[in-house]
Amino acid sequence: MNRTVEIIASGSSLRFDTSNDAEGHSTFAVTARCKGATVTDSSLYFDKHDRERFLSEFAAFEQTRRGSATLASTPEFEMQIAPDGAAGDAWVSFRLHLHIYSDLGRAGSRSGTLTIESGLPLSGEFIAQKLQEFHAYFDVHANA
Repeated sequence: MNRTVEIIASGSSLRFDTSNDAEGHSTFAVTARCKGATVTDSSLYFDKHDRERFLSEFAAFEQTRRGSATLASTPEFEMQIAPDGAAGDAWVSFRLHLHIYSDLGRAGSRSGTLTIESGLPLSGEFIAQKLQEFHAYFDVHANA
């Protein structure tokens, strides 16, 4: 079963996709877009403990609009949801770091990185909805 969570603001977005491969193993992908640049890493792993901690922190944030909720697949990905002003809105900061490897034949191999580090606003009226979407997103992988 595929699940998706997407946070969109003008010019930027953060999209989480998940599915199961032919053997039933979970795959996580995150796509970050910012001002025309796009980076996708489809080989991320979110530890069960880290997923549960993030959902707990996000639930507490949704109720109080204090503190923050952090989801990380270090060092490739980190997202933090924190208060943004007194109106109950949130700021979603993120960093997605993709390693690139190229086999150049006789010239050897080369490596590099693509990184998008940015943030986007999340209106307070959508915080509960995104919390539910993340619960559904990670529920698929409750035993992963």
